[in-house]
Amino acid sequence: MKEEMKQFFLESWREHRARNTGVTAGVVFSIGTMLFSFWCMLFIVLCGAAGWYVGSCLDRGETVGDILDRILPSRFQRYR
Repeated sequence: MKEEMKQFFLESWREHRARNTGVTAGVVFSIGTMLFSFWCMLFIVLCGAAGWYVGSCLDRGETVGDILDRILPSRFQRYR
């Protein structure tokens, strides 16, 4: 029984990875919204998304200065 369940979840993960990820993210978001308020949870998600973006840029070999140059408007770049 235990091995059959493990096999079922592994096959489901291989065939429907995006669906499983979406369901997991939805469940985590809903639990977080119930524990915290909606706006606090949205802030946490936005901070996580910003961290993911900066981390993925750094993985590609960009510097923090390159990231800030692309994100910030030109009026904040007058000292460069």
